[in-house]
Amino acid sequence: MTSKVMASGAASLGSLPSRSVSPTKIFALVKGREGPHREKPGTSYCATLMHLLKGSIGTGIFAMGRAMKNAGLALGPSGLVFLGMMNLYCQHQLVTAADQVAFNHDYNVKPDYAETVMVGFMDGPERTRNLCFIMKKLVNFMLVLTEMGFCCVYVVFMAHSLDKILRIYNIVRFSTRILILFTLLPIWLMCFLNNLKVLVPASILANVVTLSGILITLYYNLVKIPDPWRLPLLADWSKIPLFFGTALFSFEAIGLVLPMYNEVKSTKQFSAWYGILNVGMIIVIIVNSLVGVTSYIKWGEDVLASVTLNLPAEEEELAQAVVILIAISVAFTYLLQMYVAFMILFPWVYRRYGPFRYPYLVEMLFKSMLTLIAYTFAIANPYLEEFITLVGAIGGTSLALIFPPLLEMVTFYETLGYFTIFKNILILLLGFTGIITGTYTACREIVIKITEGE
Repeated sequence: MTSKVMASGAASLGSLPSRSVSPTKIFALVKGREGPHREKPGTSYCATLMHLLKGSIGTGIFAMGRAMKNAGLALGPSGLVFLGMMNLYCQHQLVTAADQVAFNHDYNVKPDYAETVMVGFMDGPERTRNLCFIMKKLVNFMLVLTEMGFCCVYVVFMAHSLDKILRIYNIVRFSTRILILFTLLPIWLMCFLNNLKVLVPASILANVVTLSGILITLYYNLVKIPDPWRLPLLADWSKIPLFFGTALFSFEAIGLVLPMYNEVKSTKQFSAWYGILNVGMIIVIIVNSLVGVTSYIKWGEDVLASVTLNLPAEEEELAQAVVILIAISVAFTYLLQMYVAFMILFPWVYRRYGPFRYPYLVEMLFKSMLTLIAYTFAIANPYLEEFITLVGAIGGTSLALIFPPLLEMVTFYETLGYFTIFKNILILLLGFTGIITGTYTACREIVIKITEGE
């Protein structure tokens, strides 16, 4: 059976290996390398928790005030907690399915997200096995789409921050699209950095700056708090999908769950009741809710797509520093997100067209192409709030609320109870509803703004 799979390859998806055959050969076939047998580094509980927090708390937190505006003072916090708990539940589904895949095939390390979905479908019911390669490609497509979406959002964020800085110093004003072009050259040159070790100090600095920005933003939000009862408890229903997409955008760490699970010293500490996933996500939910609620109460209906743009930077140097430093930290975060997309796409390019005579030149050209794609979409849609919603609704919802319940149903199809199936169906309905309504609402708002010439 194994020799048949290796001989036929991906060209013949009709005769896929059965549950009894280890997919190590499949990994070698699909990824051009041997199966994932490597030693576990063993990071501590605290170190892994910090990695989870760093991956989950990013620039999306500054959009939480606008998310609360789109939901209302009552629905916003409760909805954010609900979506956060749904996200956490689906992360547990992903970890459990990866455990089962590793157990079925005697792996000492869990496969990544896309490989887990592939092998889960390969091990699932007979009718799902022909879908295993398609599902792997679909997960990787959504991962790339989400990472590239993050890059587009970061570009638009930098342009809006640059506009704020120009207004602070009374420099000539430019349109958002022109400001996006101003950031192209430095970002493009930074993409030539071919060693992530060079970015480690910058990444640490970006994390420190982001944390400082959150604390300073909370300081401004909590000074002279206005009456919260002036705000509506429930926003217009047409705005709820915008809240949904923005909330899912802020929970952006599901792609990091399995890599962190592989690195942790004790896997029991990862998914236990007191484990890293639960503690980390509860902290993320609390911080997002705190920043979102206080931002909405402080700035009310005037809260912007990033609350840093509401800070009195024209009057106070501390607020100026936050706007400038957060923009710089976003630039370095852009590089890390672009690197993730590059690492998913470039191996496929190399297997299809390589080896190359000048591999470094090809890598730089490929990174330049990805950057130009991100900037093209950012220029076409320089609307920060709608872009955040669009990325969250399509990529964030698919990775967080669609694939995990599907994966659980195919991986444990022989033992699932009716209640678990019912829960998964409800999660899928929520996810697909969020994708459809969030995408439609974001696209409608974009069309309205383009039509009105904003």
